[in-house]
Amino acid sequence: MVDTSKMPWKDTGLVAERKRFIEDWLAGGRRDVAGLSRTYGISRQTGHKWVQRFLEGGQAGLADRSHARRDRAGRVPAETERRLCRPPAIQATMETAQVSTISSD
Repeated sequence: MVDTSKMPWKDTGLVAERKRFIEDWLAGGRRDVAGLSRTYGISRQTGHKWVQRFLEGGQAGLADRSHARRDRAGRVPAETERRLCRPPAIQATMETAQVSTISSD
């Protein structure tokens, strides 16, 4: 079981806590991320990550991000799949017969 007593952002929401962190960072003259991180109960690396995301994207940069993969690992390129799954003789027959296929892409 996770001890949430050391995670103060659970009460207000993580995005709101990031914004509050940045507001405090800006009010403090944009320095001492390590000390501010200790105050918020997060790692120094997380504090620097939030600052970097704010600098790159403003308030929108602090929004939650998807953890889903952006690519399809192990996916065979379409041309390779076509050549492997449809040898030339079968492909020629399909084209001659004007057979249509349903693409999964």
